[in-house]
Amino acid sequence: MSFAIRRPPAPPLPSGARWHRRGLTAAVMAALVSGCGDSPPGGGDDAGGRPDIRPIDDAAAEIAPADVAPLDVGEVDDDAEPDTSDGSCEISDDCPASELCVDLVPGEGGGFCAEACGTDMPCPDGLDCVTITDGETAYSVCLDPDFCVDADGDGFGVGPGCRGADCDDDNDTISPGATETCNGTDDDCDGRVDDNPIEEGDDCATGFPGVCAEGRLTCRAGLIDCVPRVPASAELCDDDDNDCDGDVDEEATDARTWFRDLDEDRYGDAGDAVTACSAPAGYVADGDDCDDGARGTNPGAAEVCDGADNDCNGEIDDGAGGMSLWYLDFDGDGWGTGDDSVIACNPIPGRVARAGDCDDRAFAVNPAVEERCNGYDDNCAGGIDEMGAIDAPTWYRDFDGDTYGDAAASTRACAQPEGYVSNDLDCADGEFGRHPGVPEICDGTDQDCDRVADEGVSTTYYRDADGDTFGNADVTIQACALPDGYRTNAGDCDDTTELRRPGLAETCDELDNDCNGVADDGVGTVFYVDNDGDTYGDAEVIACTQPPGTVRRGGDCADSNRDVNPGAPERCSTAYDDNCDTVVNESTAIDATLWYWDTDEDGQGAETPVVIPPFVVTSCTQPPDLCIGIGFICFETIRYAGNDNDCDDSTARARVGGGPEVLDGYDNDCNGTRDDGLCSPKTTYYRDRDHDGWYDGSIQACTRPVEDPAADWPTSASCCDSDDDDALTH
Repeated sequence: MSFAIRRPPAPPLPSGARWHRRGLTAAVMAALVSGCGDSPPGGGDDAGGRPDIRPIDDAAAEIAPADVAPLDVGEVDDDAEPDTSDGSCEISDDCPASELCVDLVPGEGGGFCAEACGTDMPCPDGLDCVTITDGETAYSVCLDPDFCVDADGDGFGVGPGCRGADCDDDNDTISPGATETCNGTDDDCDGRVDDNPIEEGDDCATGFPGVCAEGRLTCRAGLIDCVPRVPASAELCDDDDNDCDGDVDEEATDARTWFRDLDEDRYGDAGDAVTACSAPAGYVADGDDCDDGARGTNPGAAEVCDGADNDCNGEIDDGAGGMSLWYLDFDGDGWGTGDDSVIACNPIPGRVARAGDCDDRAFAVNPAVEERCNGYDDNCAGGIDEMGAIDAPTWYRDFDGDTYGDAAASTRACAQPEGYVSNDLDCADGEFGRHPGVPEICDGTDQDCDRVADEGVSTTYYRDADGDTFGNADVTIQACALPDGYRTNAGDCDDTTELRRPGLAETCDELDNDCNGVADDGVGTVFYVDNDGDTYGDAEVIACTQPPGTVRRGGDCADSNRDVNPGAPERCSTAYDDNCDTVVNESTAIDATLWYWDTDEDGQGAETPVVIPPFVVTSCTQPPDLCIGIGFICFETIRYAGNDNDCDDSTARARVGGGPEVLDGYDNDCNGTRDDGLCSPKTTYYRDRDHDGWYDGSIQACTRPVEDPAADWPTSASCCDSDDDDALTH
């Protein structure tokens, strides 16, 4: 849509009037609304190149079409002279000189006259200066703030007083403020038909049975319909009407086959089957019964000797529980040989149920016969004349090999077994030295197995009166066994007390505790002989009580000099080791001197932030010159001075007492001011190391500062550089 805005004349519409025009298209109204707005007098296009619209408040929006005086423009005759008596126009020449012809809808009856406005042309009271455009040029005219072209009276249309653009100004149910419903129409003017109508999604009843009964309202082709939430599907065994035909679980796709079980043995007849979701009465899931009239015949039954196929495997009496192996018994002793056997349910003449006969030609040879010492395997145990034969002699175990056996360990055998003897006279078969005929010794044991111990022998024992496990050599007794209160060892030097015996630790009690003949030897406290009386000693003395002239602290390296000991301070004024730490005149001496770097070698040092190597050292004597370099290459030699008076250790020109001040950029006399008295006023120089025009620190001097020769020293710069070593940071 474009606006044909022409030059005056014609008076503006009366204040408060609202213009209604029927037949405006949605495109026309949308274009005008997007083009009108609250731009200030003389304003122009917005960011999108379209004019704004001045919105109306809610009170204005509620004015019904019947309350507004319509403006009837009528038909326009291009050849007739325009009638401007009511303020309508075709071109701006139809309007007064200060007004413009505003044609909102070209081709539909002309426009109306409105007074032009701008920065120097304010609108009359009650009218607002509104900017409109024809797409190329913006114009500002005076309009009533409630002005709105609203054909259907729903508050939406064309003009600054409208609530917004109307997409159908002939239908008051269609506007941006309307609610979308399912009717095939774009009710809310958002360009989409039936998008998310208010009714859609609500629960509803479809009228169908089964899972299809519950539905949701759905908009289809402008009509609302109740669609099942769960669509019909193939029937399943789940107690639901899945296919929505009114029947439940009929012809379910997951139904099972069930077989008739007449004999109620849980196995059915494969020839009598039905398909259902659950087992009908008298039906089971297994259809492998080979005889559904016999309860004991089915795949789970055990085969028995009855001439029938009990387990339904197609064979009769195979592996039946009542079947047995029958063995040939040639000698008739009731035992058969395992080499000739048959299986049958019933006994067979000439055969027996027991196998194991090792000689089926000898009646007296079988597993039930007792073994005898006769050179035969009588009991078929696999050995001839084995141990346990009923006529075998008894043999006794000789574990220690002394030819005497143990009566408690015997066996019977036709021949003498290895490790056995024919007698049972040993009283200790685990000890080779104890058996009949062995001489008795005094050890409390019966060596000769005559049931009497230690006969004819004795031992010397020593009295232990104090119970310290050592006996008294002066009090003895002869016996074969250790009597109570006696020991086999002597050596106790005092049998009246347990505080004295061999091996006991010596203590400070004036007794010979370890019975070595010396009392209190090797015990006590270490004391030190203190000859110079400085409470530190040198030579060690071990004693239970402190001897005169001794102290408890040692380490004195000069016990004839009272001023020398581990507790004395080290001094530079002496030529010996005052504190006995093996170092003479070390740097920790209390009267040591602080030495400072003297870089310019003017005899005056200065503190410096350098830590490695140390810029300040403590020493009794002047430290040697310090070489700064790598390996054997010395880049610079640093000397030390015994003071820190130098105010600038980088040059010998500046030092305390250095002479009169000269104009050289240095503080020659170290009074805190460089070139003092030689120029006035001094110039402020700004330090710029990274040459980025920003400074970090300043100096007032007569000439360019000598510090940082590589830095810029401008007399003006920007403050302040946060990193004066990086030109990209400031």
